[in-house]
Amino acid sequence: MQDIGRRLAEAGWAPGGPTAQGFLTARQQETMAITIPRGRCATVIAITSRGIRDLDATLFAPSGDVLAEDVEPDAHPTVQVCADPDADRRLYYSLTAYEGIGTFIYASFLGPRGGFGAAAAVVGGQPGVASAGAGEGGRDVRMHGWVEGVARRGFSPEGSPIPVILSNDQRVRVPLGIETGRCYTIIALSGPGLPNVDLRVLDDAGENVVVDVSPSGDASVQLCATRTADYAAEVHAVIGRGEAQVAIFSAAEARVGGSSGLWLGERQDGRRTDRDVEEVRRASADAATAAGWRELTRVAGELRSGGASLNRLTLPAGRCSLIVADGGRGLGRLVLRVTDRAGHTLTERGGARSSARARLCPDAPIDVSVSLISRRGEGRFALTHFAKEVPAELEAVAEGARGSFLDAVEDASVDAYRLVERRAVAAGPVPSIGEGSACVRWAAVAHDGQSPVTLTLYRGEDTIDQGAGILATVASCAPRTELRLRVAGGGSGRIEVMRFER
Repeated sequence: MQDIGRRLAEAGWAPGGPTAQGFLTARQQETMAITIPRGRCATVIAITSRGIRDLDATLFAPSGDVLAEDVEPDAHPTVQVCADPDADRRLYYSLTAYEGIGTFIYASFLGPRGGFGAAAAVVGGQPGVASAGAGEGGRDVRMHGWVEGVARRGFSPEGSPIPVILSNDQRVRVPLGIETGRCYTIIALSGPGLPNVDLRVLDDAGENVVVDVSPSGDASVQLCATRTADYAAEVHAVIGRGEAQVAIFSAAEARVGGSSGLWLGERQDGRRTDRDVEEVRRASADAATAAGWRELTRVAGELRSGGASLNRLTLPAGRCSLIVADGGRGLGRLVLRVTDRAGHTLTERGGARSSARARLCPDAPIDVSVSLISRRGEGRFALTHFAKEVPAELEAVAEGARGSFLDAVEDASVDAYRLVERRAVAAGPVPSIGEGSACVRWAAVAHDGQSPVTLTLYRGEDTIDQGAGILATVASCAPRTELRLRVAGGGSGRIEVMRFER
């Protein structure tokens, strides 16, 4: 990390914000809160020990929306984001060990707007870039940043930006003539009233070539032409109405390194499952059954990229429910959202790949709507509802916190941890964190099950691990006498803190 920091300093980026390290097992996720100072941009880099072969990084807004992600199959993910000129930007940075087990360290470096290209050249790969906020003035700044950024990568604009007027769910196509031996960057930047815009490039047969259906007001894609043809860039207003601007940039393929030099949009190398949906579902069902769950209902259907499926369930009283969404061949990342009759979100979970699961333990029967959303790819899915008796360790836990509490218990069990203590605490230092030398994991969730919490683990005055989110976790194998634990957030209520050992 020191060598990367030195090279970033030469490119105009200075250390700033949090630096922390931790330990991840396969498929484990750690989430940390970060703040980007007003008017500054941040490049957040993570590197790992040799044991982790594939590490993914995701930036979340406080609302839970995905702002940027780097899911390339490597162990050094990078994400980039800017704060507004007049306000700090509070975000959540999440790391997932997609393959392998080992230690990680991440650091944030601050630099100027328009400097992303220089930072990306230092770290390599294809960083995930978060969009700035919408707004007319904001769009002009973003467009200027794009022109400068892609110019440093060898791309030149093809004419002036094209204004496109859009309203709810409307699609407008812009002609795109491509030539063999050239690569293209196409962007669609939204103005006021357009919080979510998608962008697709369609070939002359009307088939998708590359898409960006991320939930944001700006969209961007890239491709290299394999033949000369008349394509089209299709802009889609997912919600809202207003004006977007479409800009097209091109470069000689040799200058940008061909397709390996592209970093935007979802192409054929996007991470989707190649397994049949029934095979994925059976594996999930076997794991659930082994954990004591019993299947109640099951539905199946088909999802398109960016589309959603709405299903209704009744969760039984006095029992825990597990809702599992499994995607089959062609589907990538899924999001599972559960809402009550009034439309209030009870829980929202995203899967590391083509699956997602949510747990709820209501005291009274409750009718819910389950929305399954495809963030990547299209294909068939299975949605299964399981239930089991409320485990004894959950009986004294507040109803709103039980689902996340159960997440922590079952995730810990997979990693060979056992629950040894739970307590309800107020925000602040946790007075006693136990004794001994066993490896330990702490998890925290607010009593309402919705308010984000932050767990910070210190050795002396140094932060050695931090987790943040609806469910926050930290871990260490250091002697307990050297450690301090602090919990923050949780809204106005108390916070459930669990201690696991192995």
